[in-house]
Amino acid sequence: MVAEWTGVTAAAQKLSTIFLGGTPAEARECLQRRRQATGLSYFVVFDLANNYANAGNWTPSLPGDGGPGAADRYLEAFAQSVVRPLTGQ
Repeated sequence: MVAEWTGVTAAAQKLSTIFLGGTPAEARECLQRRRQATGLSYFVVFDLANNYANAGNWTPSLPGDGGPGAADRYLEAFAQSVVRPLTGQ
């Protein structure tokens, strides 16, 4: 799906530092690999569907949650499922 929206194949997305996808566990693993490979421990993450840069509606909101506050709920879920476990909290 993301490949169709961006023109970047799934294989290229996995090698890129721009894309992060999959389950929360897969996202954590990917961030850990990137940290080991690059030495960077700071990453900027945003949800393309709910980002101010998405003025042209490049990607839809997730099914069932396109209403007010959706971006905040996605960000909070990402923080709880991906970021918090990486910090050891």
